[in-house]
Amino acid sequence: MIENNTLQDRIRGSLIGGAIGDALGYPVEFMSRKDILRKYGYRGVRRFQDFDRNGKAVVSDDTQMTLFTVNGLLFGVTRLCTHGGLGAGLKDFVACAYQDWLQTQNGVGDYNAYHYCWIRDIVELNVRRAPGNTCMSALMSLHFHQNVENDSKGCGGVMRVAPIGLMAAADSLVKLKGWNGEMIPRREWSGNEVARLGGDCAEITHKHPLGYLSAAFMADLIYYILMYDQKITFSVLERFLGAVCADVKQELTSERERKAMDELWILIDKAVNQAGDITVLDEFAISRIGEGWTGDEALAVAIYCTMKHLDCFEDALAAAVNHNGDSDSTGSICGNIMGAIIGYDAIPQHFKQRLELRELIVDLADDIVKGCTFDEYHAPKTADEQQWEKRYVKIEPVSPKHFNGVLPFMNPEYHVMPQAQKVLEIKELFNQMQLDNTEPEIYAYKIALKVFDTDDFNPYQPLGYHHICHEPEDYFYNRDKMPVYCYGFDGDEPVVFSQGVFRTFRINTQCFGWQNPVIAIRKDGSLPISIQLQGGLTPFYEKTINDKYPGWVFLTVDWMKWRYVFITHELEKEFAVEIAHLWEDGTLHRIYHLYY
Repeated sequence: MIENNTLQDRIRGSLIGGAIGDALGYPVEFMSRKDILRKYGYRGVRRFQDFDRNGKAVVSDDTQMTLFTVNGLLFGVTRLCTHGGLGAGLKDFVACAYQDWLQTQNGVGDYNAYHYCWIRDIVELNVRRAPGNTCMSALMSLHFHQNVENDSKGCGGVMRVAPIGLMAAADSLVKLKGWNGEMIPRREWSGNEVARLGGDCAEITHKHPLGYLSAAFMADLIYYILMYDQKITFSVLERFLGAVCADVKQELTSERERKAMDELWILIDKAVNQAGDITVLDEFAISRIGEGWTGDEALAVAIYCTMKHLDCFEDALAAAVNHNGDSDSTGSICGNIMGAIIGYDAIPQHFKQRLELRELIVDLADDIVKGCTFDEYHAPKTADEQQWEKRYVKIEPVSPKHFNGVLPFMNPEYHVMPQAQKVLEIKELFNQMQLDNTEPEIYAYKIALKVFDTDDFNPYQPLGYHHICHEPEDYFYNRDKMPVYCYGFDGDEPVVFSQGVFRTFRINTQCFGWQNPVIAIRKDGSLPISIQLQGGLTPFYEKTINDKYPGWVFLTVDWMKWRYVFITHELEKEFAVEIAHLWEDGTLHRIYHLYY
């Protein structure tokens, strides 16, 4: 039960508003005000005019990182609900989410390895939109388990932390039935806690106090706005700013932080005074505050634009992006604040219609309101709970609007990465295997075909088998559900024969049913291949087949002699290996490709 019936609308409004401000300012981020006016007219850019080939106004890294902040928070909340603290806080889960974002930007890490955010698999988020150097370098340091060493006060922290205030407000306003039957808040937050978490999440990448204090201020301001259920006026916002300042000062108390907070407050006070003077034009007021490249300036510019144009969303965002500085970041922060004040429905429709990732943003906003409603003692039952489990436990990209409990269709607004789609298809096959009485080896064979049968493989890029068999030693434990082939050393060391050192391949003969299958092995290149026949492997000779497929070695597997057999290859040089199954009609069906 949500006592404040505008909560969902305002949380949607804040996330969408931030994305709109970002998309409005992104095309002019590195343009001077003079150049902006020359291109867009004397009033500057006020509506979307720059679109991609799909007719969408695209967002920058600001919105990308904001969405990963949402995903990280919700993943962390779910882990805390279902597994306890595990020695980690929400900041740690957000840091992990930023590692997923980093992968969408530079492909670092193994795509098939465990990840934290279901939105990492969205195609539209796997694009570079001028990511900040500080964020990228800091996250690369963390990726390599190194300390982040910078003194950056850039705006890359403050522009992404609005979700912290949104989640705290949702926790405080959403009522759940407690153990005694009374309706109580999902979790009660104080402004101090919100400020602390906002600062901590920005400090992951930005180590100067002005880089993370501005983020602490922003998160707490959003929280105060959402917690207020009456009309927000200029004087109300002034009161909020004073309360937020007190919260931040109470939480962040080192000598350096106190001096930085005094500096931040002077700039915010200047922004409020400029906003209250109706005789000052926006371009002059903003030039006195700063260009927004640093966290304190970006926040102050956004506060000015909000308070000066509190009665008009479009005017506020226009002021926030038509200046000499970091237009997308100031526009994003202003949009977060304005959207939280007026709500989603009050935002002009023309902004929402052509905004990239609109459906995804709405989905995440709604998840903030829903929260995790199950724990380690209660399994998900309802469709919404199952949808939540898929997103924040199983980490699968699903849409609540199309959720059907098995493998939902995505919203038409966004698409799944091909790698992720393959994993989902495999999981669906496993689900089918559990839903009927079909022999598991048949499905194991189908899974192998689904994963490894492709005509567009890159011979220098391995096709991973993660999510099916993570390590060779897992193979025997899960042999009835594994692919047709598994490779690796025999034990901890390579198998050594008199002929040399060999790689070991294990063949799951169950996948072929009760018959003696004929398999084919082909080496990429002209290197000689040595096959050490083990147990039930015998050469298969048939002139027509050998003539039809030159360069392949055919072997018959006798499952009566060995349940699992070994094929070994010399390791003197790198080479690629393909394995195929010879069908009864004489055609080869490639199943496995390996390069090492």
